[in-house]
Amino acid sequence: MKQSTSNQALKTYQKSGGNFSTISKLPLKKESDLASYYFPGISAIVEKIQKKPDVQSKYCSYHRTVGVISTSDPYHYPVLTARAALLSHVTGANAIPLMIRYGKVKRLPDCIKAIASNFRALYCTDLSTSEREIMAKAHDIGIPVLYQDQMESAAIMASILSASKMLKKSLKKIAITIEGSGPVVEGLIQLLRYEKSDTLTILDERGPLYKRRPNMNHFKNSLVTLLGLNKDARTREQALQQTDIYIFAQEADLEKKTTEQLPDKAVIITLKSLKVDKKPKQSLISTLPTLPNHLTDLHITAGIIDALVEGKSFQPDTIHRAIKALSEVYKTPSTLKLMPGLLEKNLSKKIAKGIK
Repeated sequence: MKQSTSNQALKTYQKSGGNFSTISKLPLKKESDLASYYFPGISAIVEKIQKKPDVQSKYCSYHRTVGVISTSDPYHYPVLTARAALLSHVTGANAIPLMIRYGKVKRLPDCIKAIASNFRALYCTDLSTSEREIMAKAHDIGIPVLYQDQMESAAIMASILSASKMLKKSLKKIAITIEGSGPVVEGLIQLLRYEKSDTLTILDERGPLYKRRPNMNHFKNSLVTLLGLNKDARTREQALQQTDIYIFAQEADLEKKTTEQLPDKAVIITLKSLKVDKKPKQSLISTLPTLPNHLTDLHITAGIIDALVEGKSFQPDTIHRAIKALSEVYKTPSTLKLMPGLLEKNLSKKIAKGIK
């Protein structure tokens, strides 16, 4: 009997003792190797840098080193180390996992700044809303700081661009429906507004959201005010029937009663669903590797990190360039080949190439 993914992961993790380690890149076979690779040989490197600081990048690995940061509880350490190990594998950079403890939340930016000089970039995962808010107000950290939900939103935006190419419709004519909420959805909406997409519907179990619709909570009211969504008289069923791309952001299975109401050739993007019951001609893009067209926050992250390691600078439009590059990995996307998997050969380099 085939064991479940959860059981397999538990056995693998226990056997390996974790999924992250630091190893020497140089052979250490005899005592004399230590003299050359460690002490006193390493002193020559220090003296060289002291005399000529501009050669530091040649002898130090910090320009290839990325800090993978979490402020979460210690039991999230396996997730943190898994991200670091995977980033190291797909980019060739040195991704180092760090759990940060800082006391009061206002101290977080200072803690980040204190370690920033050791890295080429930082990738922050699992930050709370208050932590993101305080980081947004912080002065320049000095190096690029990427955020997990920001990268997830960017990866989904890339999948929308790829889907629009397959559907042979411009982004302005693509009818996009989003069901669910959260930081990733908020980030995605900002990206859609940046791309001037104005055919967006936000849906809940009662139908489309719009200004002054009865019985909406504070979050929904804020969202429709931000987007300027005027009255929408359509029912939920009618909104689904007119959808080209349906984004399901709820932590639940996507059931047949919903997908049957979508057009036969609709593209479905799920953020948390373990199971999707769709029509044969409908395309599926999932954040879970067990489902077709796998997509995660690490797609965009890996591409940007690869670009930084190559010496490219981080500009205001870097994320948008990475989004476009990821969406163009497949020149002619198809139902079963809409988005590349994270382990596709040279994926991060293909994205980095598009970041100028």
